[in-house]
Amino acid sequence: MILSRLLFYKSEDPTSYLPRRKPAGPMFQNPELNRMVDENYEQVLQTGEGKVLIPDRLHPITLDKISENGKKVANILIRNGFKAYLCGGAVRDLLWEEQVNDFDFVTNASNDDMLRLFPDMLFHSIPNGHEFGYLVYGEEIIDVAALLNLPASFYGLSKVPDFDPTQLYSDSILFGAMQRDLTINCLLYDMETGELVDPVGGLYDLREGIISVPMRDHVEAVLRNDPRIILRALRFKARFGFELTKELSDEILKLGPELVPRIAPDLVYLNLPAFFFGGFAADGVRALLDYGLMRYMFPSLEDIADSTDYREYAIKTCRAVDWIFDEGTRGLPLLAMAALLWPAVSHLQAQGEKNPAEKVLEAERKVIEINKDEAAFLYAALQIDHAKDKEDLHEQIMTVFGGDSFQDALGMLQIHYWMKPYEVWGNE
Repeated sequence: MILSRLLFYKSEDPTSYLPRRKPAGPMFQNPELNRMVDENYEQVLQTGEGKVLIPDRLHPITLDKISENGKKVANILIRNGFKAYLCGGAVRDLLWEEQVNDFDFVTNASNDDMLRLFPDMLFHSIPNGHEFGYLVYGEEIIDVAALLNLPASFYGLSKVPDFDPTQLYSDSILFGAMQRDLTINCLLYDMETGELVDPVGGLYDLREGIISVPMRDHVEAVLRNDPRIILRALRFKARFGFELTKELSDEILKLGPELVPRIAPDLVYLNLPAFFFGGFAADGVRALLDYGLMRYMFPSLEDIADSTDYREYAIKTCRAVDWIFDEGTRGLPLLAMAALLWPAVSHLQAQGEKNPAEKVLEAERKVIEINKDEAAFLYAALQIDHAKDKEDLHEQIMTVFGGDSFQDALGMLQIHYWMKPYEVWGNE
């Protein structure tokens, strides 16, 4: 497998391919649905709020596609007089008729109500300071978030209905949607009625291949309120082959260098590794490079991240990651990140740095929160010297990554060393 992929890798220009565009889905072949989607989108643009309810006959989501534990949680909420909406990526992916294993819900029950109904519920804090609940059923985790009122930081925004600033919770799904990241993740499935709810025009964006934030007229305020949306927008752009709205793209170009360094290391940990598995690593790194954010995710690359040579190297390396994924293996994101940092190690070594791998690791740990074992793995990967030949390479990588859990990731290292694409950095 490795040799065939190696030949394919060497024979193809890794910078001349087009990203995959996620298809809109068969549901959008229905004229009645498209009319409803278009009308709702126009209303969102005019008033800031959509009111469309798509009946179950016009969309593919059914209860049998939701896990038994998810249905159990929803039924308890509904029986006790509360609403239960399936939300987020589960709704988006079910509309594409894909299998979903992660089910999140929002409800108009408060955290106290949920704790009363679910004594085993645990809580996590989210970036705006509030807490959302989650239930553990063996290996399945069900997230249940209360609908919150709009935070005070959103005061003065146009096209936002009046709200009571003294209340923490709300019955408004619009307010809940406005505090999510992207419109395509704001769709709701009503577990009681089977209706699909679209409060901010997410169905239109899903159909047209658009990445937008819920408060379309206030992109700067949205990004300043939650800078991690920048990473999420670029990741979904890469994952689906969608395009950012001009407003969102312009604000990321303008504000990215200011806001991305403010993202907490634990939140970078939740968002950055996802760029490097799933088959879209090359598009992901291309987006980070295009928006000038590579140097903030990988500080050691500051001197070389904007060079043409590094851009070609990074995209080639991530094409290798994608090919390994397409073969059915699952390379480790940390290994992909190490490969992107190898030129920084070589660059520092050429400048006379005594332990460049340690310096690179130290800089990276200020950006992304990784535990002791992950740090040891990354450090080991950064220290691998240039292999003289295939046998030498095999001995080195088996010494460092010989455990069973690392076997699927070795192919990327082999491709990397056969190509030797970063030799240029050692010669400067």
